[in-house]
Amino acid sequence: MKNFDSFIQPLYEALKNNNPKGFENAVENLVTYHTTISEVLSFIDDDNLPTNWLLLSSDSFWGRTYFRELLNEYYQLAKEAIDKMPDNTSFYKEILYLHKRLYANRENITSIEVVEFIQGNYYLWELLLTWRSFENTLSLRAHDSYEEIIYNFISSWESWPRFYIELKTKRSYDVNNTLLAFLTHLKLTSATSISAIRFNNYDAAGWGVDMLNYWLEHLGTKDYFHEEYAWKSVLINHTLLKLKPTSKIWENILNGEKFLMEAAYDLAIKNAHIDLRVLCACYLLLKPKSLEKEEKDILKQYVLVLLEGKRIHPSNDLYPVNPISHAGELVGVYFRLRDYTRSGSDSYGAWLNSVLEYYGKIFKERLVMGRIYSGWGANGIKSLDIAFIQIVLSRSQHEWRLPREWYEALKSNYFKRKDVESLIYDLNDWINSVEKINNSILIEEDNYELLRENFIKSINAILLEIQLYSNQSIIDAPIDQERLNEMAHNASTIFEETNPPFPMNLFNIDRRYDNPPTNFSGGVNLRAYPKQYIAKDIESVTVANEDLAIQEDITNNLKLNIFKEIINYSLTNTKAYDSFENIISGILKEIKAIQSPILFIGNQNLKNRLRKLKYQPDLEGINFIKYKENFGDRYICHIGQCEVYSLPFSDIDYCILTSKNIFDKLIYFKLNPNSFVDINYLQNEANPLEGDLKLSYKIEVVLKPSQITIKLLLEENK
Repeated sequence: MKNFDSFIQPLYEALKNNNPKGFENAVENLVTYHTTISEVLSFIDDDNLPTNWLLLSSDSFWGRTYFRELLNEYYQLAKEAIDKMPDNTSFYKEILYLHKRLYANRENITSIEVVEFIQGNYYLWELLLTWRSFENTLSLRAHDSYEEIIYNFISSWESWPRFYIELKTKRSYDVNNTLLAFLTHLKLTSATSISAIRFNNYDAAGWGVDMLNYWLEHLGTKDYFHEEYAWKSVLINHTLLKLKPTSKIWENILNGEKFLMEAAYDLAIKNAHIDLRVLCACYLLLKPKSLEKEEKDILKQYVLVLLEGKRIHPSNDLYPVNPISHAGELVGVYFRLRDYTRSGSDSYGAWLNSVLEYYGKIFKERLVMGRIYSGWGANGIKSLDIAFIQIVLSRSQHEWRLPREWYEALKSNYFKRKDVESLIYDLNDWINSVEKINNSILIEEDNYELLRENFIKSINAILLEIQLYSNQSIIDAPIDQERLNEMAHNASTIFEETNPPFPMNLFNIDRRYDNPPTNFSGGVNLRAYPKQYIAKDIESVTVANEDLAIQEDITNNLKLNIFKEIINYSLTNTKAYDSFENIISGILKEIKAIQSPILFIGNQNLKNRLRKLKYQPDLEGINFIKYKENFGDRYICHIGQCEVYSLPFSDIDYCILTSKNIFDKLIYFKLNPNSFVDINYLQNEANPLEGDLKLSYKIEVVLKPSQITIKLLLEENK
């Protein structure tokens, strides 16, 4: 940094001495030195990407990189250059080209430098807005200087795409730094109007709207009419350009046509440009409504101009750029912005969220010398819903439809069932939210009722068509046998337990892999089960914890079948008691003759009395009733040495007293190589969107014969 100081210091001296020529020469020397040092310190990292020693942390207290310290120094220079206004604008004009020269002169530029050089140039717009905010009234000379500088910034800024990032005549279609540069410049161009309005500078915001609307014209994209209409081009975004053309995503987009990078590249940028125009319009529409009528009218004009692709300021352009005039087109843009099909840091949705996040950081409630500038924001695309609804509602003078190309896209395999479900949820949310809109700058008070009616009818028509196609695709889809096998395997968990729960833990477990019995089986029948969850190539929103729920159902069914065998065992005796005390006494007497006694209670009154005693330990005569831990969910208590459990049947009003010795073997039969459960789906003919999902298993419950088994009755009311 000390060597850089010798090149930076002359700039401050030239500013101090009001020496424009000296400033110009010092800028040129600084650019040459910065570029030379950067090239010397460049190297290729382990990922085969260019990097630079200047990007490493410095020895400063804050641990910033040398590069970051240089950028901060250049920012301070820019602040001092603009402070020379209105007396001298030449310093600002010269500093306007500093970052562009640094960018253009670098041969092995890194992605960090790409972003920061363009960002550094954009900051000169914010500095200009800051300077103007302190000049409450401008003299004629100061006004002329300000206007001149505005024009200079616009001219300089708009030259980035066509001269500095890449010449219009020499397109490389590079998907790395060049694409990054275009997208960074587009994002910051869209931010110019937001930052101006945060300073309540509506005039500058108008220039920002113009720069954004006509940004694509300076890039020099070509028209690829064949690909635009033959492909499902409305789905293309720049994050897909790094995917292989043979990927499933591109296969769905190409629609059987040949991949052409030039067309994909330009269509992706065209879509991004449209999307940021709409994004910016929605963001402006969310500005708090505590505005004067004149400001509201200006804001309305800017929103409409962004959508229509026109200019605020007259020019030689005869036609608007990619106008978005139809309500259905806006709904399609919303679908693309929501990016239903992809997630993660490299998704289109993540990039759009980063743009919104940047809007929110621009002068957000920034205090500058006692002055607070207005701020507002949005968290993610979904938070823009109310603005989207206002715009679409304002264009609902008649019923409308979704454009044909979007219907075709939605009916392709690009969108999975779960994506369509999310989309349907969003549209239903729009219908629920439209009633809340009653004060939009886009809508006259008398028009709301008609507009809402057409809006709801149009959205419902879209929902109906999407739902019909989506349902038919489920009906036509074959059953996914792999998913059924997976479900059967997961449902078999209980049969593979080494430490099974009660009552399975009373038996010796025997697992067999052949000759299952034909006379005994158990299972679960899930009625009206939605076919979408097991249809092949239909990726639907999964049911939360479905596998665990099925495991629990199978386990409970297995327990029921074991308890049925117990209550059907041959009885050796039946005894009846007329009171709670007498049946307890009877149990204590009977268990003396039983080895390892165990009691199963079906009588609800007896269960309740025993459970209540747990919380009344001071009652006399219950010392022989104990409550112990870790005996399972059906455990009630111990009566003497006898374990007591609850039977799971509501229609059983008696008790079974027997010995643990009765439990011999529990045999599980494997029904296929991977599971003990067999699974079948029977489609409902009346409603083919659902059916019965049947899960079955084969077991044999072996109980030892000739064991004491007493049926106990509690007949208190008789």
